[in-house]
Amino acid sequence: MKKKLLPLLVLFALPFSFYAQTDCDQALAVAARMPTFPSAPGVDPSTAFRDYTLRHLQKPENSSFNGFVEVSVLVDRQGILHRPSVLSEVEEEIAQAALDLVKGLPPFSPAIDGGDFVCVIQVLRIEFGLKGEVSANAEPVYKVAKPMPRFYSEDCEKLKNEEQRQRCAAEAMLSYVNKNINYPAEAIANKTTGTVVISFVVEIDGSITNPVIVRNVPDGCGQAALDVIRSMSPWMPGYRDGEAVRVLYNFPVKFTL
Repeated sequence: MKKKLLPLLVLFALPFSFYAQTDCDQALAVAARMPTFPSAPGVDPSTAFRDYTLRHLQKPENSSFNGFVEVSVLVDRQGILHRPSVLSEVEEEIAQAALDLVKGLPPFSPAIDGGDFVCVIQVLRIEFGLKGEVSANAEPVYKVAKPMPRFYSEDCEKLKNEEQRQRCAAEAMLSYVNKNINYPAEAIANKTTGTVVISFVVEIDGSITNPVIVRNVPDGCGQAALDVIRSMSPWMPGYRDGEAVRVLYNFPVKFTL
């Protein structure tokens, strides 16, 4: 199938003087391997990008915006980003904050197609979260640890076998959620059901930071799930090579009537 080519004349949002020189006269919309954010060994590039965003994004003062801003960029054969253009309909200050972040991004691993490095147009999703929820820890965030983080329960931690502790902690976590979740009245009235997924980071000290809704259910269910996650006490952290590490954790919360 022939690759779709995009003209490079329609995407602009900053003065031309900002753009670095590029030898790209055309760009692919899709490549066999798309560009990826640079990350440490064992760290998922998307997780590293999200972590970078949370640490470097300068959210405008007094802004209540929370969500994603999509920015289109040209990624050249060296992985350098050019020509950022905000695709989302957002306030000017939010758009500028997203552009400022993109201007400071390091080079990506370039795209490869047909065995060659190629230029591509890529859409980046810049996450604007709640201020004050980002940890000051600069350590990388992992998707996999051994053992993985677990909900803290004094009774569970008394068990000698790691598998038993994990199973016990999972049951204790579900019990906590069932006791503390607030099923929204609007959702009950509308008989709304479904599964909300909350993503958060379990820090080295077990604290939970940056909880965000990655799969929502309407009528207030997403916020209810977010509230119960925020109410949790610190977990037992995850480990890699015997050391506690920061771990990205996705937690589903089911709403059933």
